[in-house]
Formats: sequence, structure tokens, C-alpha cells
Amino acid sequence: MIQIGDTIQDVEDGDCYFEGKVTQLNTFGGVKTYQVTRVVWSGVDEKNDEYLNQVIEPMWWYITKAKKI
Repeated sequence: MIQIGDTIQDVEDGDCYFEGKVTQLNTFGGVKTYQVTRVVWSGVDEKNDEYLNQVIEPMWWYITKAKKI
């Protein structure tokens, strides 16, 4: 179960995703908004992406909890 404060990945495909901290849940317990902390596009960690630090709604295919490294 995902909770506010969890780190998630909003995944477009395997090597393209946004990572961030959940800021709000929807009525069904899914992610409503999150603050983007990392953008990986085609396997490249994008350090200057315009989405970094923005609070957004999920925009890709699926949400997963980020694995702790």
C-alpha cells in the first residue's frame, strides 16, 4: 500500500520514469499528486529537467514503489 511520503516511480516504460515523494492520495488510495525528485529518460538521469521539484499528477502507465538502494 502506498502512503503519503513514500517514494514512487511513475513509469512510462522500463528505462523512462519519474520518481518522487507522494504528497496526496486519491479517494481510492492511489497517488493523486507527487513531488518529482528524479527524471530518468532512456536510461539517462536528467539533472535539469523542468519537472524536477514540481508537484504533479501521475502521467504515465503505472505507479510502483521505488526500490530502496
